[in-house]
Amino acid sequence: MNSSEQQRQEAATHWYVRLQNPQLPASERIDFRRWLDSDPANAEAFHAVELLWKKLAAPAQRLASTGWHRRKPTPQWLRGPMLSAACILGLAVATLFWRDPGVMQRYTADHASAPGSQQQLTLADGSQVLLDADSAMDLHFSAGERRVTLLRGRAWFDVQHDAGRPFVVESRKLTTRVLGTAFAVDASGASEQVTVSRGRVEVRTASGAHLQLTPDQQASLDADGLQGPRTVDGERALAWRRGLLIFDRASLGEVLDSLQRMDHPPVVLLDRQLRERRLSGTFPSNNPQALLAAISAELGLKSTRLPGLAVVLHR
Repeated sequence: MNSSEQQRQEAATHWYVRLQNPQLPASERIDFRRWLDSDPANAEAFHAVELLWKKLAAPAQRLASTGWHRRKPTPQWLRGPMLSAACILGLAVATLFWRDPGVMQRYTADHASAPGSQQQLTLADGSQVLLDADSAMDLHFSAGERRVTLLRGRAWFDVQHDAGRPFVVESRKLTTRVLGTAFAVDASGASEQVTVSRGRVEVRTASGAHLQLTPDQQASLDADGLQGPRTVDGERALAWRRGLLIFDRASLGEVLDSLQRMDHPPVVLLDRQLRERRLSGTFPSNNPQALLAAISAELGLKSTRLPGLAVVLHR
């Protein structure tokens, strides 16, 4: 995208936000019409922004249905300015959480990594942890136990042996107990996975289902329950540690989720059925544009970029 196109899309976004203000002066509305009519490309850019914000209509309606905006009466003299401020603030907050759904979990966690970057940690007991991009965890170390809660994303653990203090990792629905090992826990998608590099772990669900894993074995928990152990290529399964993304007939939905962890703006699919299409390939995790280009080429799609907000994929 050249600089003039980027400036046009930024102007379209600016105008869309301004027009949400019911108190917008007539002079600014006239300025908007002049901008819109000055170039047909301006109207196209503004329409693209409208498509994006329509995706936020349903979440906004759910928020409004809670009645939070009716809980206290507001003096008449404040209603205009407050409504204007609320519209702008609401759009800003909705954009933040839509662009980065993990921001609050990372903000409140003991340790976290931002989208697009990994973080290497040494815990108090000497254990090593590699947090993948957009991941967060809490620590609960005591005299009798070392417990880690993986709040989001995925992490690789190289655990220091301590016979008196077991090392336990809790993710959304799995509890992994270390029996002396290096292993990874992945809670970044709809299912959860545990992959062992060295040693042994015990994986257990809340219902009591459990199994043990040894090197190059993996277990997963999905809608059908706890699956495994199955033998995997450890280097391939943990390629994300080396900055690689390997997809083996992954759904487009999973691939797009990976893009967002790479600090790429959200990708909006106008045809939601495309999320079930399958893709395979190997891509560097620091080059989201290469992955997006491959998606577009494979599915015959075009992309429209809304600066700082999202990319819209369409036929």
